[in-house]
Formats: sequence, structure tokens, C-alpha cells
Amino acid sequence: MKFYKEIAIHYDDIFPVKSSVIEFIANRTPPKGNVLDVGCATGSHGIELSKLGYQVKGVDISKEMIEIAKDKSVGLSNISFATQDIFALDEESCYDTIICIGNTLPHFTSLEEIKDVLTKFKKMLKHGGKVIVQTVNYDRVLKQKTDSLPTITNKNLKFIREYSFNGGLIDFNTILKVGRGNFKNSVKLYPLTSKNIEELLAKLKYSTLEFYGGFDESNFNIASFHMVLDCTL
Repeated sequence: MKFYKEIAIHYDDIFPVKSSVIEFIANRTPPKGNVLDVGCATGSHGIELSKLGYQVKGVDISKEMIEIAKDKSVGLSNISFATQDIFALDEESCYDTIICIGNTLPHFTSLEEIKDVLTKFKKMLKHGGKVIVQTVNYDRVLKQKTDSLPTITNKNLKFIREYSFNGGLIDFNTILKVGRGNFKNSVKLYPLTSKNIEELLAKLKYSTLEFYGGFDESNFNIASFHMVLDCTL
């Protein structure tokens, strides 16, 4: 679709890498450890981690995103990218850290699917490994009936993000404005709450779970914009 091609081209302008994200991950991963980036988009986080010596694999279902990630990582020997669904991965006990950030997890639209993803992560982690998840704080969204996220403006583009509640799901409606072009898209999201994730991880016997309000390690509360999870197997 035209939308995905356009958003892939401009993704790094919409969502530039923040040093706090890289520091958060690096502080929880052993030196030269193996990292899996699920929903890696254009690969920017993985590339920065690879420059620090980590062995990184990035997967995403968007061919357009992965093509850009591969182009950006030319010359780096310790990183690879693949257009792949998480359930197609067959590695077991391979990774020190699995990251699933950028609100990727709510794209699985039921608690059962999300449980399956977390189960898959568990199989791929080494003992004592970490899962790091970042989502929008849906505790806040549901309580306040939030119908939009802040518009992102950078260079010659605007990325408009709106929510509409549809039964137990949320329609995430976006408009990417680039020059004179308007590219619209809509996807369904599951509004994953802190209670949801806490209960799922307890059932799956992850040993510890810490909540943060962002990669700056701020306290998580109802007013937080993000929910960041640090889970240990």
C-alpha cells in the first residue's frame, strides 16, 4: 500500500532514535549480548545497539521497513534484518534481551494473541533474559477516553494520530501529510493495560516485572504517556 511505502521513507523523521532508549536497553543487557528487536521498523534502535557491540536481529512484517533497515546497516557485521512474523521464528534460548517497542504489542488484537507472543518470547530467551516492552499507557487512554495523540511535526511532514473506540478495540486512524500528499491509514489496536500485562506475565511465570513511565525510568502512573516494562525470565 502507498501508505506503508510513504511512512517507511519518512519513519526516521517521525520517530527519531532517543539516547534514553538505547541506554535503557544497554543497561539491562550483558556486553556483546544477543538482542532480538521485534517490530524493528527501519532498524534504528538495533543499529545503535550493534554499534555498541551487541549481536542484533531485527524482524518486522513490513517489507518496506526492512529494506530501509538493510540499507542503513550496510557495513555492520553484527546485525541482520528479516521480513518475518514473530511466530515464524524458531530459535530457542538464544537471546539475552528481546525488545518490542514503539507500541508494537497492541497490534496483536486480543489478550490470547498477546499471551502467545509473550509465550514465544519466553521460549526464545536465555535463562534470566529480559523482555523490554514499550506501549502507549492505555490505563490513561481508557480512563480519559483519549481520542488523539499529539501530532508529530518534523521537516516538511505532519503525522496526525487519532483514536476511536470500537467495542473492546481501538481504531488507530492516522494521516501522514508530506508536501501536498495526504496518506491515510487505520489499524485496530488492543488497549493493553498494566493489569492485563501483569496478569499475563504472572501466568507465564516471568520472575520479575518493573513498570516505568518512560525510558527515563520515571515512575509509572495514570498520567504517564507511555508504559515501559522490564520483564525478567
